[in-house]
Amino acid sequence: MYLHHIAIGVTDIEASIDFYQRILGFTFSRTVQFRGSDIPFLELNGCTLDLILVKEVPKDLGEHHFCFEVPYLKETIRRLLAEDIPLLEGPFQLENLQTVFFQGPSGEVIEFLQRA
Repeated sequence: MYLHHIAIGVTDIEASIDFYQRILGFTFSRTVQFRGSDIPFLELNGCTLDLILVKEVPKDLGEHHFCFEVPYLKETIRRLLAEDIPLLEGPFQLENLQTVFFQGPSGEVIEFLQRA
C-alpha cells in the first residue's frame, strides 16, 4: 500500500496553484472533472496534490497539517519569509528533526522538516 494523493480545500484556486508551483516547486499535472468541478492536480517528487475549491475552510479542524522533508530547513525558512509566507510556529528541535510550520494561501498548515 502507498499514499496516492492528498486533496485539500482551498478558497482561491489560482493563488493556490501559484503558491504550490512558484514557492514550493510543484508542477501542474492535469485537471480532472469531478462532481461538476475542475480539480487541478499538482505533482512534486511523486506526491500528487489535488486542490478542491471550497467557499471557506473550516477553522476548527483540530490538529491537522501536511509535511515536506527538505534538505536545508534554514534556507527553506529564509525563502518562505522572503515571499511573506506566514510563519505559524517554530523552528523546533524534536529528537533528530528540526521542524517549522507555515500557513498556506487558504489557511492550510504546512510543516517543513529536516533530519538532523
